[in-house]
Amino acid sequence: MDFLRIGRIGLMYRDLAGDRVGFWNNGSKIWQPLTERQYKRHITKGLKIAREEISPELITMPILANIEVR
Repeated sequence: MDFLRIGRIGLMYRDLAGDRVGFWNNGSKIWQPLTERQYKRHITKGLKIAREEISPELITMPILANIEVR
């Protein structure tokens, strides 16, 4: 697995074949797979940015937020 950490707000993975991607759900304490193709592309791009293979740019990532509604 390749892991991509975005600060303290996101931890994503991609398997070495590049077929499966997902993220760590801190609320339920489990790895959650992502099925949308767009996330595979963005996580792959994030890994390339982290390895300095491409220039930094904005990317979309799956981030869960705990929002308290009153």
